[in-house]
Amino acid sequence: AFLRATNGLEGFVGQAGYLMLWAVCDLPSHNGGYGVSEFLTGVTLIGTDGGDTGYGFRFTEGRLEYVSTPLVGMEDAALKAMGSSFEELASQIRDGKSHG
Repeated sequence: AFLRATNGLEGFVGQAGYLMLWAVCDLPSHNGGYGVSEFLTGVTLIGTDGGDTGYGFRFTEGRLEYVSTPLVGMEDAALKAMGSSFEELASQIRDGKSHG
């Protein structure tokens, strides 16, 4: 819902984090360009930290889970759970608790 409302954004999240959310219309091309479906099971990336960490979501056992992944070395084993809501994802980024 947040992504639909903002259609992308970029900026600092607190003092420790940075978030670049892609526009909804760009999600398919960015996910295709990074080869997300080749490396990650059921994950859709929605943005990055502006560097080497991607942020996305997946459905695991019927529930939504936000995740982070290194953009180089992308694989299921490298996924880090970042919460079950967008607010939790933003909080984790703000607190500097992602890959990057």
